[in-house]
Amino acid sequence: MLGDHVKGKAKQTTITTNEAVKLPAVVTSNLRLLNKRIVDFEQVNNGLEPWAKDLKPQMLRLRESCPPQTVEDTTTIAVTTSSPSEPSVIERVKWLMTWLDMRNLQLNELVKQLQKNNAILQLRMTRSERTLNKVKTAWLSDDGSALEHHKALKVRIRKLERQLRSKIRENMEFCLKIEELSKLKDRCNQQLLQYEKQLSEKDNMLNESAQLLYDLDATQTHGISAVSCFPTRK
Repeated sequence: MLGDHVKGKAKQTTITTNEAVKLPAVVTSNLRLLNKRIVDFEQVNNGLEPWAKDLKPQMLRLRESCPPQTVEDTTTIAVTTSSPSEPSVIERVKWLMTWLDMRNLQLNELVKQLQKNNAILQLRMTRSERTLNKVKTAWLSDDGSALEHHKALKVRIRKLERQLRSKIRENMEFCLKIEELSKLKDRCNQQLLQYEKQLSEKDNMLNESAQLLYDLDATQTHGISAVSCFPTRK
């Protein structure tokens, strides 16, 4: 059948005719055209598989590597970000992870929609195969209804071609959206690395300050006043 959805590898399907049955040239031409449309759609469908397999696990790993967020945390972040003062690095990281979760949900919705479209196309291709079987049966029986089946087949093939072109455009738009989300994820990863570097620098500054306070307290404990270390004005 028409390509499986992105979770599995698509299988190429070709509608064939019995060699012993002599169909009109118009029917044979329509069958070749329909097979070409099926192959073109399956190629587009297979192109989505690497994006779905590569992007979604990376988003899940990125989400698992950070502490879980709650609704209360999101509300606090929104209020803090809207305040006149600049938010802290921790708050920026929390807000960024919430935003990544939202983008991940949008990506899942796109994948579900793509799977739904593929299921619809598969059902329509099944109906078209049944119509072809009716045509072949009518030709073998030669009961005079073959011409009517042939006309119905031409109408259905044209309708199916329009539907295939529409679904291919939709799938290409999904590919572009998934690619855009992948680029956004890469930029977010770079920003997270910058935030981690800033946090590390602040931790070092805090450690140095703590060490200075400890040394100052030690000098005062041994009876040496820190004030006496500086000359006094007379």
